[in-house]
Amino acid sequence: MNPKFSTVDTIDLDLEGFKGELFPVSTNQESKAVLIAVGGLKDKKVLRPMARYFNEKNIAVLIVYFYGGGMLQLNQNLIPIEYVEAAVSHLRDAGYHRIGITGLSKGAEYALLSASKIADIEVVLAFSPSHCVWEGEISSDGLFKTRASGEAGFSWRNKPLPFLNYSFSATKMLKVSLLQREMTCEKVFREAINKSNNYADIAVENIGGDVFLFSAERDTIFPSSDASQRIVERLENNKFDHDYKSYVYKYASHVLLPIYIKGQKLLFKVERQYPDECKKMREKLNADIEGVLNGWNAKN
Repeated sequence: MNPKFSTVDTIDLDLEGFKGELFPVSTNQESKAVLIAVGGLKDKKVLRPMARYFNEKNIAVLIVYFYGGGMLQLNQNLIPIEYVEAAVSHLRDAGYHRIGITGLSKGAEYALLSASKIADIEVVLAFSPSHCVWEGEISSDGLFKTRASGEAGFSWRNKPLPFLNYSFSATKMLKVSLLQREMTCEKVFREAINKSNNYADIAVENIGGDVFLFSAERDTIFPSSDASQRIVERLENNKFDHDYKSYVYKYASHVLLPIYIKGQKLLFKVERQYPDECKKMREKLNADIEGVLNGWNAKN
């Protein structure tokens, strides 16, 4: 039976220190919850299926919105990590004592960064992640008037974090994407990474729990499989004493999730050219996630 969402709790930024929605489950005997870090407030068609995905595994979900309008700032620029800190505190006060965090793309960057600063997070599942903090973005009127901000995307204790600059042009991205017949801006990020000296890398070795990375070999938005390898190397070099693993999928896109999101075939060639393989990949991804969650369950 699919979980009902009649008991969704909406959390207001001005009252609790973050904007979010809590999706509890009645059978959660271990008081477990996963934070889903997400930017835009318009992504509920994706978020509710993901909340259901974890709820069906008897894990409560707290979606944490970190930008996108409403009472939140509109742009992804100098976003406080304290939103997640407040969300973790909220969950603990509500009786959840085992807490994980997950996110996709920019949400994965935020999840890894938050877990490196906040000790109470037991497990991180980062999908299409970044290994470093990126420059923020400012949009005056929608995606195609988006530009790099010149400031960090995230902050901690009212201080901007070291960040990597990149030359982002939404108009140029659109032209290249139309030419390639799929969404693509991977080259922009790869060029910036190749010029960097690691000063903006996330201190993943400070994470107080397990780290699991999921990336696509054919990611045309961001070099996430390379970023995952950099994270693994940093963990190895620092003798990280928790479990960690990087999963890389051949037939997958940047929107790497265990559920199919409407429109993926329009955005990515791999979804159009290899639909059966992508479907099997999602089945494999689901099995890998279940393995991670079972491992988390076993650590009482």
